[in-house]
Amino acid sequence: MNANTERYLNEYYADDAKKLCRVVDRILSHFGGVSDASEFYSLADEVFVDVLRRYDNESSFDGFLYSCLDRKIKSEFTRRNRDKRTQYVRDENGNKVLDERGKYIIVHVLYLDAPIDEDGTTYGEMIAAKETDDEASLYEDEVLRYMERLSRKQRQIAEYLQQGFSPSEIREEMGISEDRYRMLFADMCSMSKTRNLKKLYKGGAARI
Repeated sequence: MNANTERYLNEYYADDAKKLCRVVDRILSHFGGVSDASEFYSLADEVFVDVLRRYDNESSFDGFLYSCLDRKIKSEFTRRNRDKRTQYVRDENGNKVLDERGKYIIVHVLYLDAPIDEDGTTYGEMIAAKETDDEASLYEDEVLRYMERLSRKQRQIAEYLQQGFSPSEIREEMGISEDRYRMLFADMCSMSKTRNLKKLYKGGAARI
């Protein structure tokens, strides 16, 4: 253990890791806080070990640690929100069903607040614009068909947008470039994918 590593450990883990916990609490406050932060403190321990391994001494250690903790905690909130929204196929006993690859089968979830075009019109707004229950039902079916035409990454983008993430935050979360994001989003709004949706929205379900 070199002198700097020992110094950082002593600084952040003195008094039951008081300084590290204080940094975590500050980040959590940006998300409205949590009732029990113990899991996030454990997460911070993992991040701290990784930061010690990767720190190159060229920038501020405090700043580097904070940015890594901020990203990790934000990712954890995203994962928790996604899990809350995710519905799984279950058997008659309520157990999750696995596919042939050993992964849980996810029921497609419709994100009504995600935008359907570059003007920001959402799925929910389109459905709400229908005058009768029959029209709304037909439109919901078409939205589901639209979502099924999206790739896995495009559905991820729709989910992040629904959660209020900005394009730059989405790119960071997904690890994709700005050009890749633009291409995926443009395809989401392409006429080949949205033609029937826009017909329903502008012309009324009775014309389809």
